[in-house]
Amino acid sequence: MNTLRFYARGILVVVWQRVLTSTRYPVEFWTSLVGPFFSVAVSMYLARAFIPPGDAASPSVAGVPDYRAFILTSTVLWSYIEAQLHFGFALEGEMRRGTLESVFLSPLPSWCYLTGLSLYGMLRATLEALAALTLGFLFFGAGVAPDWPMVAAAFILNLLVVYGYGLILAAAILVLRSGMFTYVWDCLLPLLVGEAYSIAVLPEFLQRVARLVPLTYGLDLMRWAASGAPTFAPVPFEFLVTGAAAVLLPGAGLWVFSVLERVAKRRGTLGQF
Repeated sequence: MNTLRFYARGILVVVWQRVLTSTRYPVEFWTSLVGPFFSVAVSMYLARAFIPPGDAASPSVAGVPDYRAFILTSTVLWSYIEAQLHFGFALEGEMRRGTLESVFLSPLPSWCYLTGLSLYGMLRATLEALAALTLGFLFFGAGVAPDWPMVAAAFILNLLVVYGYGLILAAAILVLRSGMFTYVWDCLLPLLVGEAYSIAVLPEFLQRVARLVPLTYGLDLMRWAASGAPTFAPVPFEFLVTGAAAVLLPGAGLWVFSVLERVAKRRGTLGQF
């Protein structure tokens, strides 16, 4: 019981430390909250430019029946996805400051530190999501009719999937001493999983690649649960794929991180950048 309390307190300390660090730069912190809204706005105005007036969304152009609800749901979920993919950059920051060795020499296990970074990312993403939803409804009237139990289930599964991705990317930073791999993946992933469109509009060979990425099914499932957007695969199958990935990827991510952490410690590169 004491060990669990120690772990929980350690995770909360990491979250609080990140909150304090972020809020010390108030202009950057508060302006970042409206970033997702501008992403929504760009997509909405592009849709207006290519879709005739009175036609809320042309399936031949957008690949979905209601693009406003589709893109708003995608933007909100993508805030959480990016937060999980990017928590490895905190390790890069510690390497830049030469403090990563001290962090990993503390009594707190590295998985607790990583979980704290992940929870802080979720907290930050929640604020961004609330801002995007509020501004999206005010300016664009994007309407959604969520099936809340399904939304909750799909949301939790997606978070576990991207947590696994985040652990693997964070592990790569330890060895490569650069976040470039994360930057590249962050550029490729929206293209492959159809962040702003249905993958049905992709070329056939890219569709085949997209179907190999578990997050493609998770994102598609979330949009179906939140806005009723049609799925490219049967809903039970998408739940099955996303659920399997939610179980396997976090475990695989922790294993990969522990292996590469030992490699970095042997090389003595934790304090280098």
